[in-house]
Amino acid sequence: MKATTIEVGLYKIPSRHAQENAIARFTAYEWIIVRIKFSNNIEGIGWTYTQGKGGSAIFHLLVDYWAKELLSEDDLDPLTLNKKVWSLSYSYGLEGLSRLAYATIDIALWDALAKQSDLPLYEMLGGSKSPKVKAYRSGIDLNFSLQDLVNDIRKYKDLGFKAFKIKIGKPNFEEDIERVKAVKEVIGNYPLMVDVNRGWNFQDTVKRGKILYDLGVYWLEEPIEADLLDQYKLLREKLEIPIAAGESLYNKFEQTMLILEKCVDIVQLDVLRSGGITEWMKYAQLADSLGLPMAPHFGEEISVQVLSAIKNGLFLEHLPGSNLHDSGVLKSSLTFEEGYAIPPNKPGHGIEFNWEKLSNYQIMYAKVT
Repeated sequence: MKATTIEVGLYKIPSRHAQENAIARFTAYEWIIVRIKFSNNIEGIGWTYTQGKGGSAIFHLLVDYWAKELLSEDDLDPLTLNKKVWSLSYSYGLEGLSRLAYATIDIALWDALAKQSDLPLYEMLGGSKSPKVKAYRSGIDLNFSLQDLVNDIRKYKDLGFKAFKIKIGKPNFEEDIERVKAVKEVIGNYPLMVDVNRGWNFQDTVKRGKILYDLGVYWLEEPIEADLLDQYKLLREKLEIPIAAGESLYNKFEQTMLILEKCVDIVQLDVLRSGGITEWMKYAQLADSLGLPMAPHFGEEISVQVLSAIKNGLFLEHLPGSNLHDSGVLKSSLTFEEGYAIPPNKPGHGIEFNWEKLSNYQIMYAKVT
């Protein structure tokens, strides 16, 4: 496919409530959205995000450099991009912002290819014709009062969700225990996961992990810094509670080692931070060969597609208040039924933006031809 124009927009959309975890507080997400039009009149759409900072760097990387290079290609597809991206980013590195930029283009290309084949993306990636993925209610909710937390959990239980995750990492661990017990009272035997967002050290995690296991917690997420892979491996040896991590890794070597060395029980690599669908599917296949399940971080609008296409998918993270899904800027999105996520049954990824509403949040825009 020959690309004829590439449009890039940067949008800052307020989250529906203040977001707070053990190490950060923020109130908006930046979304960088790419529209690629091809000579066959098909348009592919891709996107990535930041937690309110760094979006302009991704925007300029795409507009000032990558777009012109990609428009010079006679036949642009995900595998061609996958090979080209190394040379595109050689002088400043492939990790971090470069991977987020890469993801926008990669997703747009997969979208266009699936549309060209008149197939939903999940089918083109190898999924069934009628997929559904187990989903859990997630939340960046450490700032919720105990009563507000319980009320929110009850709301999503009433909506049919059968798995839940909350933030922990209060200065006093007794408060974390209180929150876990209160939520467990509401959800009963349904899985409850907890996320520390790298807020603890190794020694505290060993002590607290044993207590959380006794409380019946389903998994303990990112208890320590993300790149301490040797310590994650030790935690698996010392604790019975399953360990989940991977969302904060941008480095290909670290992402691979996380899986190869079995540093965690549940692999949470983020589709967008990994560099898009092409890269993430490689990790999913590697994890499957080693018996590890995938439960990707965030990005539910595209994560539902890849989870629908693999055998070792465990859970989709539904993050109300922080996602695109309920932001008011989409015309078409995934749906939820009785605790399952269902991708759009349309050619491509099926995510359709309401460009008029989205324009209210526009910070930067450029069209490259």
